[in-house]
Amino acid sequence: MLTKTNIFIAVLIGLTLLLKAGAAYCEPKNADELYYKNIIPGKTTADEAFKIAGKTEKTRKNDDNTVSHIYETKKAGYPNEITVKGEQVVHMAITIEDTGELYIKDVHKLLGEPKRKGYSFYAFTLRVSAYPEQGMVFIYEDNGGAVVEKQFFAKCTLEEFEKTFGKNFPEKYPYKM
Repeated sequence: MLTKTNIFIAVLIGLTLLLKAGAAYCEPKNADELYYKNIIPGKTTADEAFKIAGKTEKTRKNDDNTVSHIYETKKAGYPNEITVKGEQVVHMAITIEDTGELYIKDVHKLLGEPKRKGYSFYAFTLRVSAYPEQGMVFIYEDNGGAVVEKQFFAKCTLEEFEKTFGKNFPEKYPYKM
């Protein structure tokens, strides 16, 4: 027999599930909402970034005299990275833990058509939209458009992007089928 208490608890559980399911997706309203915890490469210092993101013991020294600080995420095998050179954040690779969190159509709606499209070496089903003037790259699923990773770097021209990060995102399909 259903009592008022049982009905109330059932409604409460239902609302909780609805709110939790709907909370993952939120269309960004401006470009600043795309950044990770408001850390902006080229502007945010390493000390400021570590105060926001926390310290990590996992680091990797890179060939270009940068150091990547690696943060484990809830998505096993897909860490976040904050890369610094001296005292400046120069690059970030941020995993989207819930693939329903951001869609490339929303990025395109907000930022316009990308200056450069390409492919990801991560998997043959992933595509890339690059916005060098905003210092942003989005890696997304070809089927459905869910963004799986956001990368940030100091704002630059398309030519500067091609000399630095562009080589990581080939314009021509890199896989032999």
